[in-house]
Amino acid sequence: RGFLLWSPFLLVLIPGLRAAWKAAPAWVRGSALGGLVYLLVQYKANRFSGGGGFFTYRYPLEALTAAAPLLYLSYREWVAPRPRIGKAFVALSSASIVVHGLGSIL
Repeated sequence: RGFLLWSPFLLVLIPGLRAAWKAAPAWVRGSALGGLVYLLVQYKANRFSGGGGFFTYRYPLEALTAAAPLLYLSYREWVAPRPRIGKAFVALSSASIVVHGLGSIL
C-alpha cells in the first residue's frame, strides 16, 4: 500500500529533487515542506484500519499534491534533458494510470 507502488514514476523524479530544490522559488519549497509536515502529522494522528473500500493510498494524496510544483521542477531539471530517463518516466506513468484504471473498475 505504499505510494511508490501506485505512483512508480516518482522513482524517476526523486533523483532530480536536489536540482529542483535549487531552482524552486520559496513558495514551491514551502508547499513541499508543508505537504511533508502534513503527511507526518497524518501518519501520527490517524490509524490505518485496513483500508476497506479504498483501492490505493489515502494519506499521501495531499502531500503529493502539495509537492506537485517541486515534482514538476524535478521533471524539468532531471528528466526532460535525458531522453532515456524520459522514456522510463513515460512507461512508469503509463503503468500507474493502467493500475489505477484497473483498480477503479474491478
